[in-house]
Amino acid sequence: MRVFIFIITLFSALPAAAASLRQVDNPACFAALEGVIETGDFARISAALAENRPQDGVNDDGHYFIPNRAVCLNSPGGSLPEAIQLAEYFFDNQYGTVVDDDAQCLSACSIIFMMGTEDYADYNIVDRKLHVNGTLGFHRPAFSAPDRDGYSARELEKSFEIAIDATLLFTQLASRSVRRSTGPMINIGLMEQMFSHHGQDFYFIDTIDKAGRWDIALTGFEIPKEISLRDAQTACDNAINWTMGLESSGTGHLSSPYEAFWNARIGKPRSDTVDPMFQVYSRANLHSVIPCVVDYSQNAAQYSEEGDWVHICGANEEFCSLTENEQDNLRGFRPEVILPSALKLKQVPAQMAAISAEAGELNKAWGRSDPSQCLLAKDTKVSVVNVSEFVNLRERPGFDAEVVGTAGRHLMLEVTEKGAFLNNNPDNPPNCGPICKTVGDGYGNATEDDISALKQCLNANAIWYKVRAPDGAEGFVSGKYLR
Repeated sequence: MRVFIFIITLFSALPAAAASLRQVDNPACFAALEGVIETGDFARISAALAENRPQDGVNDDGHYFIPNRAVCLNSPGGSLPEAIQLAEYFFDNQYGTVVDDDAQCLSACSIIFMMGTEDYADYNIVDRKLHVNGTLGFHRPAFSAPDRDGYSARELEKSFEIAIDATLLFTQLASRSVRRSTGPMINIGLMEQMFSHHGQDFYFIDTIDKAGRWDIALTGFEIPKEISLRDAQTACDNAINWTMGLESSGTGHLSSPYEAFWNARIGKPRSDTVDPMFQVYSRANLHSVIPCVVDYSQNAAQYSEEGDWVHICGANEEFCSLTENEQDNLRGFRPEVILPSALKLKQVPAQMAAISAEAGELNKAWGRSDPSQCLLAKDTKVSVVNVSEFVNLRERPGFDAEVVGTAGRHLMLEVTEKGAFLNNNPDNPPNCGPICKTVGDGYGNATEDDISALKQCLNANAIWYKVRAPDGAEGFVSGKYLR
């Protein structure tokens, strides 16, 4: 019996008040579990949860609703067996978990946190949220016993057996999933990190990479309405690294200015596409450069079960293309995926605010970037840029021609005739035709001076292209408004 007492306290942390459960007036949770988790707490706290469980109901509009059943956690840890039982109870009875602003959840508490779930109609979903100012820390079990000589072989054997049994219970719990085709509640990589830290050397969830990699939702910040190519690039990097288990070093944009890879673009593939999509190329450590398509549309948030409404194609190395309309394997991620992997969680609100402030200008800068080619092949996809709302399609090159259609900002158009067309404006810069031929399809030997001269011709609306909109309208558009 003496050995068993040693084992059940293996997750205890610094002394604090015994665990308690109380109802709270908090939009994040209906109750708070606080204090050290001790022997007997499972029976007491599970009974209190059952007694105070918010019930399903019908709102004033007559619609059925499932109430918030999340529990805020603020505990330094405690008994491993009690924590495992509580974690299993949370999982089986659909109690979500929250580490709120300035709260901490360490050691045994972190196991309870990771098993948070939510009743979502006829099935369950993962529901665990960490405030960016909260503290979540993991470490391995620590055996403690009185300092004395003379332990018998039987006592040592029993201690080892109980430790193995406790570890088995934990791994069985960690391996559970909310439904078929979803991963384990606690990823094997997080378990490896957990068992690599002991004592007060916690493995803290303190960066975007750690939260995203281990599927921990974040709260405590405003979500940008718009992102830029730079942020889509970061989302692509993170999505591939987290999905494929790759290291995240070298990705993100914390310490260097952003430069878009070749053929990165912004576009709307259909007339009814509300928000522009992004095509970028990953900087992940793979044998080849992987294209990604990023669909950042807050309209999708209302249909998202677990907040994973940022859709990314390419996270599993599948072929994706905005220009070829190949986005069949979109996978959902939470909006934190747009943030640099090494970003500290406490810096998230400021970084999100910076993204909101900078996205519009960064996207406009892409539209003003140097052209890479002039003679476009038939069926080439181009995006509408450098307009506030839309561009007119005209019957022939020139602004004096009749308008035959319109195309909204970022809408993707298809070139219907190879090459380029000059209008007949006598004020055009000189040599626009020869310059266009020199730059050609982008694979020649054009110099920086050639590119600069071509940009002057485009800005002067001297070079036009015949295009087709997704609705079938065909006409000419100045190259100034296409990328």
